[in-house]
Amino acid sequence: MTKEATQRDELMEAATRRASGFGPGLRRLGWRGATAAIARSIGLPAKTLGRIADGAQLPTYAQALLIAQAIGRPLEDISGPLRAPAVGQRQRRKIAAEYGEWNLVDVDVLSPGPVELLLLPESGERGTRHDGVEWLYVSRGSVQIDFGYRDDAVRLEERELYSFDASTPHALFNVGDQNAVVLRGMSVLGLQLHTEELRREDRFEPKARPGRA
Repeated sequence: MTKEATQRDELMEAATRRASGFGPGLRRLGWRGATAAIARSIGLPAKTLGRIADGAQLPTYAQALLIAQAIGRPLEDISGPLRAPAVGQRQRRKIAAEYGEWNLVDVDVLSPGPVELLLLPESGERGTRHDGVEWLYVSRGSVQIDFGYRDDAVRLEERELYSFDASTPHALFNVGDQNAVVLRGMSVLGLQLHTEELRREDRFEPKARPGRA
């Protein structure tokens, strides 16, 4: 087995451990919410939400964020902190860009591959596209995502979650007056393309902040 395959297996194992604590965490907090109503509000089948709450099904990272937001509790209150105490497998790799920095989230997370992007005020990235679906969760600040040849753009505020077809050209901008921090989930190829592009000045560079919506 290659080193990359071994690291991937370790990441999946850590992800499973973290996700397996989500349902018990809900029960530990005494959550007995209106499952059907909450499921409708976040676009999740009530049966799926019930299985997650019972611990019979592991949530994806995006599902966990939506559920936590819907019941008004921080994600770390339910499943524990995203970053566990050091046990010899914590990893955090920083990739600097002129407009901010990307950080690979530590191994012990709910699902493999999420990255944390810090965007400086009035800055953004030049677009790229890749396979699969990409999701964004704004943990601080305000951002706007532009979509290539389409005229529409989506503005996201703190604690908002959004997903889209990543085969459409897309670029993320900070439209606030403070640093913005965004969690991004994407395919392995998407992550490779994004982080490779950060090293190529001909493809990524700071851009003027788009007009406020």
